[in-house]
Amino acid sequence: MESATERAPPPSLNGRSLLGSGGAPTREEVKDEWGRWLTESFEPFDWWTTLTFDPKRGPSGVEGHTAVGWALSDRYWREWLSEVTGDDGSTGLVVSRSWWIRGREPNPWRYGTHFHALIGGVENLNRTAAWRAWFARHGMARIEPYDPRKGAGWYVAKYVVKELGDIRFSDNFGLHRKGL
Repeated sequence: MESATERAPPPSLNGRSLLGSGGAPTREEVKDEWGRWLTESFEPFDWWTTLTFDPKRGPSGVEGHTAVGWALSDRYWREWLSEVTGDDGSTGLVVSRSWWIRGREPNPWRYGTHFHALIGGVENLNRTAAWRAWFARHGMARIEPYDPRKGAGWYVAKYVVKELGDIRFSDNFGLHRKGL
C-alpha cells in the first residue's frame, strides 16, 4: 500500500530527478525547485510558523539544563500540534485535519533547535492561542497567516539543502496535492 507522501513525488529539475539522476543540480536549483513545488503543487497552507526553544528553559524548564535536542524537539512539536489542533493522534495522522511540512535545524549560538513550518487544515483555529501554547512551554514563537507570495515555501525548502537541516512531512501531506 502506498503512503500519502508517495502520492506527492518530490520535485524534479528540468525533467531530471532531484534525487540524483542526470547530473547534480546546484543547491540553489534544488532549493528553488522545492520552493516552487511547495508553493504551487499543494492546497494553500494556513500558517507560516517559526518556533524556537528558549535555551534557559531546557527540556525540564530548569535554567542551565541540557538543551532540547532532535528527539525531544520532535516530541514537543507533536505535543504542541496535538494541543493546537485537538488531534490526539489516536486516529492516526493520515486522517488528521492538519497537515504540514517542517524544517528543523540546530541553533548552535542558542544551544538548541528551532522549527520553520507550513501548516494547513488549521484555517479555523486561533493563531494567538497556538502562539501562547508554544510560548508558555518552550520559548519564542511566530505564527502568521500563510501568503504564498512572501516566499515561505522557499524558506522551508532551504532545509532540503542545509548541511545540518532536517525536513519532515506529516503522514497525510501528499493527500493535499492539488488535483488529487
